[in-house]
Amino acid sequence: MPASKTAPASDNRFQSLSPATLSKSEKSSVVTLALKVLSQRFRPGRAFTSPEDIEGYLRLKLTGRRNEVFGIIYLDTRHRLIEIAELFQGTVDGAAVYPRVVVQQALEKNAAAIVIFHNHPLGGKQVVNQPMIGSVLRKILGDDRMQLRQYLTA
Repeated sequence: MPASKTAPASDNRFQSLSPATLSKSEKSSVVTLALKVLSQRFRPGRAFTSPEDIEGYLRLKLTGRRNEVFGIIYLDTRHRLIEIAELFQGTVDGAAVYPRVVVQQALEKNAAAIVIFHNHPLGGKQVVNQPMIGSVLRKILGDDRMQLRQYLTA
């Protein structure tokens, strides 16, 4: 059989790896590499096509953080990325969030849509006062037509 007709070798060098077989430094290198790959994928101008894409990126980016972080993903009218920003940092169990700053930053970035995110460094399911945040944002904007979409993950 000619060489060109043989089955190609797997082009996925990572397929056989598992976390259990990696050392601590190798795991750190894999996470660093994954963040680099994702930063290329989540660059300004790139459209987000699903909440799962955003969730995967944020899970990796925020994993291992010792303090709560509150941030925003700014999107244009076609849900293309303008910028990802961490606006507030807190302690291990809370972060002060100022809705006025959230709205001010969204307007300065000329965002047509935003995705608000935060982490829970202690893990578990914690209660977040999302209705209160939404009502404060509505009051600041003075617009009853504002749409708040919420995607919660464990």
